[in-house]
Amino acid sequence: PAIGASKCLSCHDIEHTPNSPFVLTGEKSAAGVDRNRNAFTKTAAAQRSDGSLLLLKAANRVPHAGGAVLTPGTADYDALAAYVERTKKCNGDSCRPSTTTARIRRLTRSEYDTSITALLLKPNAMPGWSFDPDDSVNGFHNNAEMLRVGASLADQYGAAAENLATTSLSVMGDCVLPTGTLDARGDTFVRCMGRRAFRRPVTTEEATDLKTVFDVGANEPTGRNFDAGARLVITALLQSPSFLYVTELGTDGQNSTRLTPHETASQLSYLLTGAPPDAELMAAADSNLLATPTQLETHAKRLIGSPAHREVVVEFVKEWLEIDGVDGLMKNNAVYPAFTAAIAQL
Repeated sequence: PAIGASKCLSCHDIEHTPNSPFVLTGEKSAAGVDRNRNAFTKTAAAQRSDGSLLLLKAANRVPHAGGAVLTPGTADYDALAAYVERTKKCNGDSCRPSTTTARIRRLTRSEYDTSITALLLKPNAMPGWSFDPDDSVNGFHNNAEMLRVGASLADQYGAAAENLATTSLSVMGDCVLPTGTLDARGDTFVRCMGRRAFRRPVTTEEATDLKTVFDVGANEPTGRNFDAGARLVITALLQSPSFLYVTELGTDGQNSTRLTPHETASQLSYLLTGAPPDAELMAAADSNLLATPTQLETHAKRLIGSPAHREVVVEFVKEWLEIDGVDGLMKNNAVYPAFTAAIAQL
């Protein structure tokens, strides 16, 4: 499709062929690439007695307004022919390369705040709303490709992490052992808080790195201090990509990427509640009980019944209808004399 798009896009775009089943886009986004792939797959699947319609048109062996754009025997033609052969082994729209592009998405400002609340039990902190605004696409603020981290936002994440690390450790429950050696308490803390922050169990390598951070903080000139080590770990966790991003890395299958149980839990929870998975959903992920449609439906229905889901739906409707900007709406007084600021607030 990448080769074909470079040859075909000048004619087969929405402006020149709006009613054609073979319409391409010049967008470089994942959605644009996927749209082009679908167009090529459908056309490649159209077979005539003398071969693939896509190859026949590309070589101008059947009437083609653009003439010959590829010559049989060239590298580009052979690559397109190989793609056509691959489409014969899959089913039309479901045809995909053997591996898919893994995706990660940064948390929105709102999701950042709900994640902080779940992690540190600080519902009134809401530091995310002081961050740079999330870029909007067609009114929506959760477009993965627009949720990037620039220098300014990185600084804001750092400042927020240092401030939030002053949270009382008493709210962290089982993550803080009341007794035991400092090393044992540190190990428990980094694994427990790492799991909460990353929304999955930490790996051995991650646990080792976090314990190193803990040791650096705990080794004060006046002696080893658990609280100081724990606060430095919190500062690090809140700036980690595993906290700031929701992933779809998964495990590679034959024609797709299957999300891990904990990725499934995060996707479901952020979609329906705008917040990280609760204890019940995490327990299901731990036990690999999010693998079937029935299991997913059970948890989806439970989350849909929560107050948080209503807030997500309200926010979606606001962005969809762009009514979140009505309070600042200005109208021509001569045309709409009855329109006032008070009416805009209704």
